[in-house]
Amino acid sequence: MNTAALRLVIQTTQVRARDSGEASRTFADQAARNASDGASRGPALERFASAYVDKVPDALEALLLQARAVAFEAPLAQVLERALAGFAPAALAQAPSASLALLAAAYRVHRLLEGLQDRFAAWWGATCAPAAPSLGNLIAHQVLGQLTVDALEDAVDGWLDDLDASVEPRLTRQCFQPRQSRTPLASPRAPLTRSRQRQRSVR
Repeated sequence: MNTAALRLVIQTTQVRARDSGEASRTFADQAARNASDGASRGPALERFASAYVDKVPDALEALLLQARAVAFEAPLAQVLERALAGFAPAALAQAPSASLALLAAAYRVHRLLEGLQDRFAAWWGATCAPAAPSLGNLIAHQVLGQLTVDALEDAVDGWLDDLDASVEPRLTRQCFQPRQSRTPLASPRAPLTRSRQRQRSVR
């Protein structure tokens, strides 16, 4: 995985969105939807989003270092490829808002890393990356909205299910049994569908 190229895509997209005014308009609108004084909070929300997205390459580099230490790079390759699809230049260029597309892609990666942290800790007694930005995830959740977040987390759940199925059976049996519900990140969730009841017991 080329994190240098990922950084360049992120920086290029952020600069373009900032210079065109798209970023300021987008986050002013999003802030206004969440607070009565939202217009004044738009710049702070824009700075938050930029910093939140910027954390992704560093977190991925830390993950890869830990994966290399336990010879787990190959099983991670496919899930990371899928997770990073949201940062593809073509996908960002086609999005109605590049700023929100970046935020959504970063949210998906950060939530994936939370699941991977649980697995690395359970399987090898080691964390796989710096602590996931829980407060940042909560703010991103509020900005993106429940419907978008539901779709993003469904994707992450599916990737982690696939990873669980691909690793040594003894690891999966030892650490991850089905559970009935996910710990909510913010607001209560709608009832789970049958397919989403296959949740992992550690998050």
